[in-house]
This record gives sequence, structure tokens and C-alpha cells, in this order.
Amino acid sequence: MKVVNSLGEEEVAPKPLLSVVTGGKSPPGSNWLSGLKKGSVFLCRPLAHKDKPFLEEYHIVYQGEKSCKLYTNLNQEGWFWVDPISFCGLMEKVEVLMEGTDE
Repeated sequence: MKVVNSLGEEEVAPKPLLSVVTGGKSPPGSNWLSGLKKGSVFLCRPLAHKDKPFLEEYHIVYQGEKSCKLYTNLNQEGWFWVDPISFCGLMEKVEVLMEGTDE
């Protein structure tokens, strides 16, 4: 890029070392659900209720690339599908009670 200085002379201006950042990445540890295997049982709590002593128990029934099927006895349905990234954005993992297997 050329610029004209105060004396009317053309000078080459240095190019800034900028780059475009593509996509967005979640902070490390924010998708803890995808790291658990099928059959795992874990306790968590809603991030909005960090000060409450009550925990929720979940069982992983199916673990996919972009989805996870969970079971809980908190509601009548019992089984439900979640997006792991969205789920982890709302819930804090407290403890894994039982490790699952890939089988």
C-alpha cells in the first residue's frame, strides 16, 4: 500500500499483520458431556442454581457425535435427547458416579 507523506513523496506503508478468525470455539472443558461414555451415570446442577444444594442424576443411554440421549427420573418422560454443547452451557458436572463403556 502506498501513502503520500507531507513532502508529497510516495512511501510504501507496512502491511498490518492481521488475520481473520473463523468460527467460534468454546472454552476448554465446556463440552464435558461428550467426553462421557454410554452407560455413565453422573450428577449435575443447573448453572443458574449454583448456590442450591440439590443435584440431578442422569444416565447416558446413547452417545452420538452431535447428540446424546439421557435418562432421568426427574420427569414423566424419562428419556430425552440433548445437544451436548447446549446442555453443558446450562449444567455444571458435579461428579461421575459410574463410568460407562463404549459397548
